[in-house]
Amino acid sequence: RAAMNVFYRRRFWVYARPTSRLAAGWAFEHLKVQALWGYSPWPEAVRHAEAIGFSRVAVLPGFGMCDGTPLDITIVKMEKHAWASTAG
Repeated sequence: RAAMNVFYRRRFWVYARPTSRLAAGWAFEHLKVQALWGYSPWPEAVRHAEAIGFSRVAVLPGFGMCDGTPLDITIVKMEKHAWASTAG
């Protein structure tokens, strides 16, 4: 298992999906992990993860906090076979 964290500045969003898919592929092929996990309170990050093949696994209501405001944390997962089926 492995957790994956990505951050892209808005001006580089055009590269976000291809480079995240490359990073996932590297983890599966070279680190030999069978699944990648991620979590975020940010809807944009969850949409990004889903766009490259992650699936929502769970939501932890109010588990996160930003500026005193509780935020839901969404947990996502991609298994190797799911990545391989969409790899170009």
